[in-house]
Amino acid sequence: MRKKMIWGLFAFIILLIGVSAVLLMWNTDNTDTEPKVVYKDVEPSIENPPPAEQVGGHWHGGEWHDAPHPNAKSNEMPSSIAMAEEFAGIPHVRGFTSTNPLFSDGVPKHLQCPKDAVGVYTRDVEDLSRIHSLMTPILAEILTEYNPNRPLTEVWPEYIEAERFYYENADIMHASPGEARGRIDWQFQHLLDFPEITVLLMTDSPRSSYLRQVLIGHDSPDWNRHELPDGRIFYAGDDYNYQVVLEETFLNSEGLPITTGTSIGFGHAPTTSEEILIKLAETTDEELQELGGWNYNIDPYAKGLYTLPPDATAQVLQKLRNYIVQSED
Repeated sequence: MRKKMIWGLFAFIILLIGVSAVLLMWNTDNTDTEPKVVYKDVEPSIENPPPAEQVGGHWHGGEWHDAPHPNAKSNEMPSSIAMAEEFAGIPHVRGFTSTNPLFSDGVPKHLQCPKDAVGVYTRDVEDLSRIHSLMTPILAEILTEYNPNRPLTEVWPEYIEAERFYYENADIMHASPGEARGRIDWQFQHLLDFPEITVLLMTDSPRSSYLRQVLIGHDSPDWNRHELPDGRIFYAGDDYNYQVVLEETFLNSEGLPITTGTSIGFGHAPTTSEEILIKLAETTDEELQELGGWNYNIDPYAKGLYTLPPDATAQVLQKLRNYIVQSED
């Protein structure tokens, strides 16, 4: 339980670092110090979109260019508006519209990603201080005012589809392996489109994070699969390390019992984590399954095998409040 709480806090911190870096840059615009410009080739803002016939271009140096912006992966990267046209299922940074039905009248401006952060990756932001406290009210407002609480069977597949698109189209020179490849405007779009997934990632972690990595093709679904000495298949959990022993007893030529054993060790948790000893001869299939982790060939969210608890959003909001208190201390 303690380990899962740590994972939940870790997911919470990553979410705040990733998304709220926007607000840090937003805030520095109002100081006397000239803010560092990490990525100057920003996309067009909602107030100044390009003409419809120029959708394939990009902004550079305050001017509109007809050609797409260079991309480290394919040498050409369309603007985020052009990507929305190509990936019609979900609008990506298209004036920060949202598939969330509670934003049908438009996304309030104070919840949108600032245009200077469009195209910026979190790994390129040098100063990440204060971003947690800056992001907290934005995150809290979306979760309290704009969370339609749709079933995971509806929003999880759409979220994964968007994640696949981001994974395949991110600038590999700046991207990180986290959600939305660490690009701030894409993370903002996730928060607007899928507040239910934000809650999921912070309450059913790390399973949801691991499964995301599997479904976008970054990891194999069998990354935690092990064949045991007795032939049984075991999916290791992320909380523990394991020592598995198979002992067999036979009589020697003198009729005396001799015990031999095979022992293997494995695990995906830190070396300091608790180690579980499994004696295969004494462990039933049901007990073995209880000692293990999730089989990532199975998607519990898309299949309806898991639903968010009724108090899941309240749990996340409490984490936000706890964070504020700890920060003040």
